[in-house]
Amino acid sequence: MGHFLDEFVEHLYQEAKNKGLSKKEATEYIRKHFPTTAWLGRSARRWDGGYVIAGWIGTGWGFVIRDPLGIRPACYFASEEVVAVASEAAALQNVFQTTSAQVQELPPAHALIVSPTGQWSIERFTEPAPQSLSCSFERIYFSRGNNPAIYQERKALGALLAHEIARILDYDLEKVVFTYIPNTSQVAFWGMLQELERLLRERLLTSLEGKPLTREALQRIAQLRLRAETLIWKDTQSRTFISAPSARIEMSRHVYDVVSDSIRPHEDTLVCLDDSIVRGTTLRETLLRTLARLQPARLIIASSAPQLRYPDFYGIDMASLHDLVAFQAAIHLLQETGQEGVIHATYHRCREAYGTADFSRINFVQAIYAPFTEAQIAARIAQLVRSPELEIPLMIVYQPIRNLAQALPHHRGDWYFTGNYPTPGGYEQVNRAFMQFYEGKVQQRAYEKVSS
Repeated sequence: MGHFLDEFVEHLYQEAKNKGLSKKEATEYIRKHFPTTAWLGRSARRWDGGYVIAGWIGTGWGFVIRDPLGIRPACYFASEEVVAVASEAAALQNVFQTTSAQVQELPPAHALIVSPTGQWSIERFTEPAPQSLSCSFERIYFSRGNNPAIYQERKALGALLAHEIARILDYDLEKVVFTYIPNTSQVAFWGMLQELERLLRERLLTSLEGKPLTREALQRIAQLRLRAETLIWKDTQSRTFISAPSARIEMSRHVYDVVSDSIRPHEDTLVCLDDSIVRGTTLRETLLRTLARLQPARLIIASSAPQLRYPDFYGIDMASLHDLVAFQAAIHLLQETGQEGVIHATYHRCREAYGTADFSRINFVQAIYAPFTEAQIAARIAQLVRSPELEIPLMIVYQPIRNLAQALPHHRGDWYFTGNYPTPGGYEQVNRAFMQFYEGKVQQRAYEKVSS
């Protein structure tokens, strides 16, 4: 950007000189005529990835630009006094006391330009992609739940997952207690409970069709309630998922506690909803040990997000493939079923494609997961995260990937779940990440160069 800024300024300076303007007059000429949008477009011509970049330049022009795919979020609020931009609409609504209708989304491939005199406009600085691929994981995990759209999306994730849970429990919920962790999964938790109650009521009414509506039947309908409790207490606002790796385990051991005497020991099944299971560290080191103290008959951990199988390179800190518990599970399954050849073959395909066009358009790592179903990988994850103290049956249930588009229809970015990256750089990085894993370079980031 600095390079092309110099070029544009030099061009305008020569124009000013040709017009016979003095140096002082040339400075004002450059300030007045600087083509901010054209400069941004020239700078971004070869960029790959997701971004929202804001800045001011010495001529007095300000800008905020959003990537062509809309991967990174950007919203703005403008009034006679202020132009403000944030990654979330809720932040602008709270700070400026505005309504949701007054906060707009900055379109992908567009720039919000502010002139030296305070005038602002929205202008396209590069070609937009055929469709927006806004980050879905941002909505599931990071975004503020008080945004009306995000609130409904998270409720929908819980409601869709309710069907999987009801099927697993065979609709027998009399001896089941539901809880959630962390606080960001609370909205999905209410959506799950409401849908479970609807499913049970529908099932009960179906069983009563054609039968006399007795007082006992009416009582069963009226008393239909699920047992939901806040069983896990998090004593800190720290986010273990985004903590530094060296501090994550130590932090997670001290942030959770349980509410005792809330379930019947050795009798009740405990279902705990989580918003995502990425590395499995919190489950393995803390959460399962904490829940084991409640002594349930069995434990089901449900994730409102699908299995996170691939790294993210567009802004969220999931750049290491080997850290993902789903990847670890797939590798273990390949080794245990005598399919280690898939691991070696995948590495050699990456090596052969390195430096060719295929390296930036094919995700060779998808072959690691191909031999197994989602259920098989989930079952192996349950074995990997199981702590020695847990002597009860453990099951992990994930949101089916097919539900994601239904719950988040306007946020189709799902590469960390599916491996379908939106740009060539994503494919390059995931293949590099696998090569680093295979070569034992697990401390490297995927975007660090791999020797040929």
